[in-house]
Amino acid sequence: MTAYLYHYTSLGGLKGILESDCLWATDAFNSNDSTEIRFGVGILKKKLIEEGIDEKDVEKFTESIWKAINEKAKDVFLICFSAVVENQHRQYREDNGVLSQWRGCGSYAIKFDQEKLKDFFRSEAFENEFGIADFDDGVKYFDSTGNCSTGYFEEQFASLKEAALLREKFLELGEDDFKKVIKNFCICILLSKHIGFEEELERRCAYIIWKGDDEIKEVTEIFSERKYIKRFVGGVHNAIESVIIGPMSDEDYKIGESFLLNSEVSFHKSETPFLRK
Repeated sequence: MTAYLYHYTSLGGLKGILESDCLWATDAFNSNDSTEIRFGVGILKKKLIEEGIDEKDVEKFTESIWKAINEKAKDVFLICFSAVVENQHRQYREDNGVLSQWRGCGSYAIKFDQEKLKDFFRSEAFENEFGIADFDDGVKYFDSTGNCSTGYFEEQFASLKEAALLREKFLELGEDDFKKVIKNFCICILLSKHIGFEEELERRCAYIIWKGDDEIKEVTEIFSERKYIKRFVGGVHNAIESVIIGPMSDEDYKIGESFLLNSEVSFHKSETPFLRK
C-alpha cells in the first residue's frame, strides 16, 4: 500500500481545489477519452461470453443496463488519483511525479496523505449515492485479450452474470436489485483499464447519483458543458501533504509559484527536466 496518492491537474484546477477546499468529481461518461469506457465494457462482454452467455444476449444485456443508467441515475461522477510503483525509482517519483502523468493530466500534482483521504471518503458517503473506491488495490489493468494478473471483479461479475442469464426477466428485477446490477456494472467498467496505463497505478472514486436525490443538487455545477459534483468538501487542505509543480518553462513556473506562495500549501518544483514541444 502506498502512503500517498496524487491528483494531477492544471493551474486552473489547482486554484479551484484550493480555493473551494474540495475536489470536483467529473461526469464519468463524458470524459476526454471515451475509449476508456469502451475498453471496460469490452472486457465485461468478453468475460460474459467466456462464461457461455450468447453474444447477442450479452449485447442486449449491456444495452439494457445503459438504458437503466439513463432512467435510474441522474449522473455518474469520477475522481482520479495515481500512486507510485514500488521500484528503485519510487523515492524520485514520490518527490518529482511521473512524466507520463505530467504529459497527459496536468502540470501540478497534489500529493495527498492516503489515510486521510480514505477516512474522509468513508465519513462523507451518503446512503442515497454510491461510492466505488478501493484506495489500496486500485484500478485493474487488462491486456487486449482480457487477461489481468489480479483477476476480475469476482463478486460483481457473479451478480452481473446472474442478471444476464435472466435475459428479458432482468428488466423485472425490483428497484434495489436493479440498482445493484447498475452499481456492479459501473464497478467493472470504470475500474478496468488497458495494461498500457499500468504505470499510473490509478485509484478512482466514483459516485452514482440517483434520480430523485434533490438534496444533492446544491453541490452539482456545470462548467464548459461538463458536469461536476463537489466531494471531500471542507477537508482537502487537511489531506494535502504538498504540491509538486511539474516540468514547465521558468515563466510558467513563476505564475504557479506566485499563486502557491499565497496559498499556505507546501510546494516544490519537480526535478524532471522541462521539455519544449
